[in-house]
Amino acid sequence: MSRRYVGSLRIRTDLNSGGNRQPANIARTYALSGRPAEARKVLRELEDSAKEHYVPAMYIAGIYAALGEKGQSLMWIQKAYDERSDYMVYLKTEPSVDMFRSNKRFQALLTRIAREPQP
Repeated sequence: MSRRYVGSLRIRTDLNSGGNRQPANIARTYALSGRPAEARKVLRELEDSAKEHYVPAMYIAGIYAALGEKGQSLMWIQKAYDERSDYMVYLKTEPSVDMFRSNKRFQALLTRIAREPQP
């Protein structure tokens, strides 16, 4: 990804202060563009923020997935499930979690989601 794209994300984040979706997108972009140190810096900021404010677990899971840290990502996906994240409905088809399709823990989670009664 281009530096210009990453820079424009950073500017956009400044304009939308107070949210945590843009920092998560920036961290994923850094990770996917070969800038893991910068991704980890934003990730640490989000994890610190999560101690005082709600940060969706799937945001953090996505950053760890982009960094290639499958164990950490799965842990945060499980946390998203535990917090009843509405993102769970997308897990079966979401391309960003393709790396987990053959993982037994991930398969078990998909099975649990499928068994839950629908409202």
